[in-house]
Amino acid sequence: MFNIFGKKQRQTVSVEELTLTTMGMRFTHVYKISKADGAFTLFRYRKTYRGGEDGLELEIKTNCIEADFIKLMNDCNVLSWDGFHGKHPKNVSDGTMFNFSATVNEDRQIKADGSENFPRGYREFVRTLDQMLYDASAAYEEKNSKALESFHTDLTFGIEEKICLDLNKKQLLLTVGAKPYVITGGEIESFEEVISEVCESADDKGYRFCLNLSVNTPIFDKIMVDLTKGNRPAKPDEAWYLECHMQLLELKSWLREWTYTPSMEQTFLG
Repeated sequence: MFNIFGKKQRQTVSVEELTLTTMGMRFTHVYKISKADGAFTLFRYRKTYRGGEDGLELEIKTNCIEADFIKLMNDCNVLSWDGFHGKHPKNVSDGTMFNFSATVNEDRQIKADGSENFPRGYREFVRTLDQMLYDASAAYEEKNSKALESFHTDLTFGIEEKICLDLNKKQLLLTVGAKPYVITGGEIESFEEVISEVCESADDKGYRFCLNLSVNTPIFDKIMVDLTKGNRPAKPDEAWYLECHMQLLELKSWLREWTYTPSMEQTFLG
């Protein structure tokens, strides 16, 4: 993007895309921004490897003020990073590698990379991103603690992995990574059931009834709950299979009621 005199902008005035990947001995983090639906959102993902495939799993996200983010880029002189290639220092056996790419000022590209060798302002930039994400995580954990205190269980589904419902508040309680979280109906974007036959071991075989949730929270976006873990139905024609299926249908009916949004035509017609 050029100014009125036909010269390239010396500062960032807009950011269209940004991806920063940092890699260490035991981790790979990917930072991204999104400008979808009028919101400016910063994400940090962790790279995963499951079933022979690489993937990205949400670690934390937070909405930002775009002007503040652009100020941070200018304070760290991100425009000057373009073309930086930091060779790994001699006599340094390990360290952190990075790869940065961004589109700013509508069409200007910035690309940089390095291994334990960073452009000026890089450490401050990453440190500030992590602080923003940490603050969002801490706020969400505090909110969740208060929600747990007031949660009232009306219905429970599942055996070892459970989903509890608070019908009055339209909330569900479940465990993510051994920690309980309260999810509101408004945070649920979609859900689906998956019924499959498994034979993981002699003690874990039969039919798995899973509920997969897509949610909009700062610290996770997908949750899978295995409702028959601990007591799997052996056959589709047995009573326990039918009971598990009926429970799953009941759970889905509550979630469908909480997440139902009428179309404009339905709203207009009443």
